[in-house]
Amino acid sequence: MQAKLERQQALNDSRRALMLDAARSVFQRLGIEGVVNDRFWASHSDFMVYEYDVPDHVPDRAWELCRGLSYSFCVNQAEEPDDFLDGAAVVAMLVETVAKGGHLLLNVGPDADGSIPEIQSRALRDAG
Repeated sequence: MQAKLERQQALNDSRRALMLDAARSVFQRLGIEGVVNDRFWASHSDFMVYEYDVPDHVPDRAWELCRGLSYSFCVNQAEEPDDFLDGAAVVAMLVETVAKGGHLLLNVGPDADGSIPEIQSRALRDAG
């Protein structure tokens, strides 16, 4: 059983490497610059991604923190106002992230009509 799992993992690694090489080739041909994060077990990555929590330690390579203003990356009717970051929390998270050498990717989830819900736009306005 272990040998079968190892063969499958090697095949998956090979497929990921081929897909990454193909994407790089297309980017190069089109003159597009890009970077690869470490999600989905990429065989090569330019930076690490943490979701929702700033790491306790300072990472030893390029990294970003990716999160929504609440617990979702979209509008979630089940979320309560207390589930959302306020402006002060956004600023504190940004400061901690930058102080540890990271980048912040903060997701805003629009409504179905494309508008930004007030609770999210208020947090952004308050953050400055």
